[in-house]
Amino acid sequence: MKIEDAIDDLQQAADVERLFQIYTRTVEAYGYDRVLLALISDHPRLQQSAQHGILSSYPGAWVEYYLSQGYDKDDPVRLEAERGISPFSWNQLRERRELTKRQRVLFDEADEAHLHNGLGIPLHGPGGTNAGIGLASSSGGLSTDSPTLWTIYNLSSQFYACYWKINEKPSSRPPRVVLTPRETEILRWLASGLTKSEVADRLIISYHTVDFHTRSILQKFKTGSITAAVHFATAQGYIALD
Repeated sequence: MKIEDAIDDLQQAADVERLFQIYTRTVEAYGYDRVLLALISDHPRLQQSAQHGILSSYPGAWVEYYLSQGYDKDDPVRLEAERGISPFSWNQLRERRELTKRQRVLFDEADEAHLHNGLGIPLHGPGGTNAGIGLASSSGGLSTDSPTLWTIYNLSSQFYACYWKINEKPSSRPPRVVLTPRETEILRWLASGLTKSEVADRLIISYHTVDFHTRSILQKFKTGSITAAVHFATAQGYIALD
């Protein structure tokens, strides 16, 4: 399935069960048959508390063991997802971070539970909310290149935006964001993959003007991430991805 088709399917999902089914089916095509969504922070507008594995295809026994050991308190994957913005592999954390003995044991035990070649996907939502997705292969032997990693990240961000759209309670939903025509135009070009400098060149305006409108967009969507703003704007119908 093309990633564009998968994103269209995510946006059409009527409930969380169908949404998760589409997402897991798509990432499995890349070799990742184990998926777990963790709400790292409370999501008050969704009336959902922080929860590890609110959606999961991980082995149930592993999730139960993980929580019984209190691994959610110092799991380096969760910690990186909470403070980072870029997707990463578990092996990158092993190589680049100074892990405690307990964290190294956690990775070893995950391998024993047949969670191989893991990926971590940071997710940042409205109002400062944080979540993360863990992906792994039960068979191993994967070697995910950077373009594929970013494709999975973009798919995951769209999944999270649609998760919000389905779960957000009408009573907690803030007034609809109003974008100016210029903000909509700039957001559409940013969504196409252009940098702010490239958008400025395309629209024949200054970089400062693009940056000003981009900051306004982020403020309106209450996020510090252009990627998050793009995915929420797409999921909520402000812009359409070609």
